[in-house]
Amino acid sequence: MPNRKHARSTPNGSAGFVTYCLHYPIGDFYDSVDMEGPAWLAFLNGEISGFAYQVREMEFNVRREFKERGGAYWIAYKTISGKRHKHYIGKAEAVTLDRLNDIALLFEVQMDIAQSGKKD
Repeated sequence: MPNRKHARSTPNGSAGFVTYCLHYPIGDFYDSVDMEGPAWLAFLNGEISGFAYQVREMEFNVRREFKERGGAYWIAYKTISGKRHKHYIGKAEAVTLDRLNDIALLFEVQMDIAQSGKKD
């Protein structure tokens, strides 16, 4: 079963062609899944409970949670200045690179706000 603590997304490729893969441990080995391919949705609906996503210098955790009504959905979490912030992503179909990058920008804004509040 994939371990949430060690799953990481990374860009792979060169010459202007980049794919994003999530790397996760299975026993003594690592496997990966293309974050833009059809296997991504199957992966999200599989056994994984979460992963860490990093873009530029921003890293945050993404976790699958369950509700009695509505089933599974994904939430992004990041602790900023000691306070846990979260952003709703949605069902597995909504966990896209564009959405994850948008959430990274939201966390960056929240970090800027928290840092500007410390300066006063």
